[in-house]
Amino acid sequence: MRFIVFEGCEGAGKSTLIEALAKILPNALKTREPGGSPVSEQLRAILIEQHLSPITELFLMQAARAEHMAHTILPALAAGRIVLCDRFTESTIAYQGHARGIDLELITLTNRAASENRSPDLTIYLAIDPAQGLARARNPNRFEQEGILFAKKVHDGYMHAHACADHPWLILDGTAPIEINQKRVLDLL
Repeated sequence: MRFIVFEGCEGAGKSTLIEALAKILPNALKTREPGGSPVSEQLRAILIEQHLSPITELFLMQAARAEHMAHTILPALAAGRIVLCDRFTESTIAYQGHARGIDLELITLTNRAASENRSPDLTIYLAIDPAQGLARARNPNRFEQEGILFAKKVHDGYMHAHACADHPWLILDGTAPIEINQKRVLDLL
């Protein structure tokens, strides 16, 4: 398993777990979506800071993903590196599909195109109650400021993505100590 994606609602601890694993796993690349390449980071700034129509948000997210795949993820995988990615296509299903209400067939189609039809080898989902996750979130961005109803829709979207996944998922308790989750991931790998 070399392409590992971390998903979860806001405040679930994805970034903390990725940081801990990146220090231990040899040759690991930690990256994020949106972002992860120069153009994708510029698009991230727009996505995080600007209030956009849902369809604009979707297409910018997918443009950022396409750049990220082409310039960061695929070259790293080709070089034999382990890629630890903070969010991927499942986030688009959860945020833009379920929470924003964009047609899931369109999400699936654009996810396939932007990801070059690549699924992760493993998705690690950090489960947390949406209200608890929002309370834990540091420096809330515009997605975190959407409130509890939005966060619950995101959570439901992740459950839908998990039910439809074509690759394995490991579901971890987002409230567990980092050491416990880190050990579970390392034991699996």
